[in-house]
Amino acid sequence: MANRRTRQLPLIDCHEVSSVATPQAVFDALWHATSSAFDGPITTLYGRAMGTQPSYVEATKRPTAGTSKLVGFEVCSVEEPCRLQLVGRHRFSVYTHTFDIEPDGAGSRLRATTHAAFPGLLGRVYRTAVIDTRLHVFVMRRMIAIAARRAEL
Repeated sequence: MANRRTRQLPLIDCHEVSSVATPQAVFDALWHATSSAFDGPITTLYGRAMGTQPSYVEATKRPTAGTSKLVGFEVCSVEEPCRLQLVGRHRFSVYTHTFDIEPDGAGSRLRATTHAAFPGLLGRVYRTAVIDTRLHVFVMRRMIAIAARRAEL
């Protein structure tokens, strides 16, 4: 699914969180939190309604590019424990989420960067509902905070 078009998407936002855990522990917790969040009946129903690509879950114990899929996301690239990139699309948007994990003193820093495009009138409406209301900010900050906390357990 990753192609030149997804690599040239406009930047939406970037969020960071620190953890006292190692980069590997943060990476493992991030994959667990991400794969768990997108594996359930509500997510599947949302995926069908939105026409997400991919529309099914094929989560693996370790993320692998091209074979690990979540509702609305496919693992595009993995450089464990430093980077995880997810790509996806649905009726109103094409998007990437890139998670970078770097050593930071005695722990790690987890950064989540989102790029997306919202084509057409319905895409602009969707952007207003998700990005302009800051719902996306809430979800991304929560997801990386959960991963950072889980890594410290």
